[in-house]
Amino acid sequence: MGKLKRKSFPRTATTALPDCLHQEKVQNNKHLVLPAYQKEGGEEKAVEGVGREAFQGLGLTGLKIQLAEGVKEYIIDDGAFSENEISELELPEGVKYIEAFAFKDNQIGSLELPKTFGEMRK
Repeated sequence: MGKLKRKSFPRTATTALPDCLHQEKVQNNKHLVLPAYQKEGGEEKAVEGVGREAFQGLGLTGLKIQLAEGVKEYIIDDGAFSENEISELELPEGVKYIEAFAFKDNQIGSLELPKTFGEMRK
């Protein structure tokens, strides 16, 4: 197997929830489900990753990522879910890259990586 090339961050990425959703959604439900699609410029686009420190320090206990059909190289950027209390984590097929410290300071005891997973980067 050859060395994987560095992939630049995708154009459509979840960078955070809108402020109005942050407070209501995260206070009432610490198990975050990330959607496969989000509105961008008035149209719905497939999410291809999670931005740097997007959900850092929100007290999350669980995470489920939903992928849109056809997304083959989903990226979880640096510190995306760091400093939470995540113990339940579902990474679907299509997650290919997890950047440095993406899940730093959580409660993850074990993790099953999808077959599409390429590398964890420092």
